[in-house]
Amino acid sequence: MTSTVPDASSPAWRIRRTNGRSVLALGGDWIAQSGRIPEFPDRDLLDHTHGGTLAFDSADLGRWDSGLIAFLWDVKRAATAAGLTLDGSTLPESAHKLLGLLPTEIGAPGSLRRRSFRPFYWLGSKTLGMFEEIGVVSELLAAAAKGGLRAIAAKAMMRGVDLFANVRAAGPSALIIVSVVNFLIGAILAFVGAVQLRRFAADIFVANLVGLALVREMAAVMTAIVMAGRTGGAYAARIATMRGNEEIDALEVVGIPVSDYLILPSVSLSSSRCRCSICTVAWLACWVASSSPSQC
Repeated sequence: MTSTVPDASSPAWRIRRTNGRSVLALGGDWIAQSGRIPEFPDRDLLDHTHGGTLAFDSADLGRWDSGLIAFLWDVKRAATAAGLTLDGSTLPESAHKLLGLLPTEIGAPGSLRRRSFRPFYWLGSKTLGMFEEIGVVSELLAAAAKGGLRAIAAKAMMRGVDLFANVRAAGPSALIIVSVVNFLIGAILAFVGAVQLRRFAADIFVANLVGLALVREMAAVMTAIVMAGRTGGAYAARIATMRGNEEIDALEVVGIPVSDYLILPSVSLSSSRCRCSICTVAWLACWVASSSPSQC
């Protein structure tokens, strides 16, 4: 039994009897992308002796890839159904190893288990997840506090260049996006307020509305949201990238405390930035309320 051979490089197979056993001869290039991989009929092995051996002849085999492995898998399943034993010793070594990893039959897909409503299981998993998150945050805060004490005692392994790099990333680099967001919110608030106050001939109070609502309250909130999303997300992305590249493992192997090298500069900067932001917002609020900074 042979397959159709349109040219010399096309995949071809043939079954012959040699020394009382069946031999499957393979020839040509077996490239899956060519789309010319033939199918192996299951009935071609039914006429052979039950309990015999099916060997391979790959002397004329050219280039091959996963297309040959797929064909050999069909042969393996058909041989198992016919009661034949495969002898793949004459195949290429890599193909023989791949063929040995394939099962003799395709198992039936398992039935999908329908999820039932288990409220205690859901509540328990959420509770355990919450305690795990609390533990991780507590460990992070403890490491940051310990690193801060070492920094005060001048024993922390924190480099000044890392601190200034975080200052630049969280300060000047974030100034544009924070300014744009607050400006747009102020403009929207002024436009909406002007439309409503015009009905009562109170257009002059639009400036007071924007000053009180935006400078005192919304500016600090929006700045905190933008900084938390931008700067906090940048810190998390950097640490995740370092974890994926095994850079954190390298720091631990060398003996550099990760808390001093990564966490302490970011936490120190965040705490100082929060204090500066609170002082700035308080000063602006006093300035708006009294129209003179010297009265605060």
